[in-house]
Amino acid sequence: MQIDHRQLPGRIKAHVLGWFRGEEGPRDDLAAHIADCQVEEVMRSVRRTRLPGLLVAIICMTCARNWPGAPWITLTAVGALSQLVLSALLLPRSPWGRIRYDNVRQELNALLFYALTASAIWAMLFAQMIAFAPVNDRIGWITLDVAFIAIGTTTFALVPRACRFYCAVLTVALSATMLFEPLAMPIATKLLVPVFGFMIHQGNRNTFRQFRSHLVASWTLQRHQEERETLNAETRQREAAERELARQRDEEMRRVAREQRMMMEEHRRQGTLEIADRYERSVVAHALELEDVVGSLVSAIDRIHHAGVAVRSSADTMLGLAADSTDATQAVADSTDRLSVAADDIGGQVQQQRTAAAASDRAGETAQASLDALSRETDRIGEIVELVQSLAAQTNLLALNATIEASRAGEAGRGFAVVASEVKQLAAQTQGAINRIGDIVGATRSRMREMQDSMNAIAHSVDEAVERAGHIVSAVDNQRQATRTIGQAAESTAEIAGQLRTVAERVVTDIGTTDKHTSEIKSAIESLRTRSQALRETSDTFLAQLRSAAG
Repeated sequence: MQIDHRQLPGRIKAHVLGWFRGEEGPRDDLAAHIADCQVEEVMRSVRRTRLPGLLVAIICMTCARNWPGAPWITLTAVGALSQLVLSALLLPRSPWGRIRYDNVRQELNALLFYALTASAIWAMLFAQMIAFAPVNDRIGWITLDVAFIAIGTTTFALVPRACRFYCAVLTVALSATMLFEPLAMPIATKLLVPVFGFMIHQGNRNTFRQFRSHLVASWTLQRHQEERETLNAETRQREAAERELARQRDEEMRRVAREQRMMMEEHRRQGTLEIADRYERSVVAHALELEDVVGSLVSAIDRIHHAGVAVRSSADTMLGLAADSTDATQAVADSTDRLSVAADDIGGQVQQQRTAAAASDRAGETAQASLDALSRETDRIGEIVELVQSLAAQTNLLALNATIEASRAGEAGRGFAVVASEVKQLAAQTQGAINRIGDIVGATRSRMREMQDSMNAIAHSVDEAVERAGHIVSAVDNQRQATRTIGQAAESTAEIAGQLRTVAERVVTDIGTTDKHTSEIKSAIESLRTRSQALRETSDTFLAQLRSAAG
């Protein structure tokens, strides 16, 4: 790199001016710390030597007031006093300081300037005191000058540049004064002054090195301690962050567990409500349907009862007509012997028999219609019994499904399992009752068929009786020829009347049996209705408890 020599003086000047202005400070924290300690210790020493300096200046003025160079000495002493007073106002870190320094470099420059001015003033003052003092007193002033050199270099020892300037100025001034003044001492003694100044400077230089080493060590120790504290703080922060992270992780895990528990509770609640809804749609609906079927059964039984009453009334009528027919037949038999003399009476009796036969025919038709209605109602009861059997089977199947659902629900479905067991038992009991009702209805159907067959036979016999009565009427005119025929017809009519009575009595007996069976069926239906209502109430209670437990 080429250097422009024409610009070198200006660059050197700018560098020197910047150095005096304090534009360049310490380049790192350690250097700044050392410089700060230098200024602090030197200012402490300056404050301690300010009062002795004032006393020395006053002593110099007092001692030199009668000397030949008293004005010059007084002027120089006043300058020293002024310099000491101004130092209290201008130097850094002074209690009475009036100048603010921006950085420690400016403070060091201020100390260097103070060292230069102080050394110059004290050098002039002691040179004058040695030059104008009496011969006998010059050795004392030389000794005081050497003491000032030692004190000043010790004061500025921690600022090596200021120390060098102060020591150099006073040593050079003392050496020159001793060389040019006629003093009664060997030349070697005069040459010892620079050697003494150099030795003092070297001693203060070693002191500064020790001071700096101590500062470096203390700084390093402090930095290590700060780094250790920083590391400990970082460790504590990291541990705190880890604890906080662990706490947040634990909170997150607790939150997730709480949400999962809530989801499980909600799922269980929804499952319980769904089970309750399915149960209500199945068991309760079938219980209602069973109640409707039971009501239909009760209505059918009532109709069967009314039909039985009608059949019994018809049978009673048939009994009365049979008795009348028997009486008429007996009258015909009695009148047969008197046919020849009572033809008109026979005709009337025959006509009465014919009328009774016609009434018996009508009563038989009524009884036949009642039996047909009773048969239809019995068939309806059979259909209803089959429907109830189907409902009982479905109820049993629903109870089995409810037991499976309860086992899936676990602890929450224990009560549901109990209800399902009761439903299953009720379904089994219902099945048994319905089977019994079916047996009764089957027996009733058999009796109804026998009654229909008997009524058909009675109707056929009545038709024959009517036909024979017609024959009797037509044969009245020929009494004699038809006597045997009338006797036979009378006997046949009597036999038919006996058969009619027997059939009517059997009808009455069968109607009683039917009433008994109907009562049993009605009792079984009432029991089924009670159990169905109990099932409905138990189901309602269970559903309420299940929905209440589900929230």
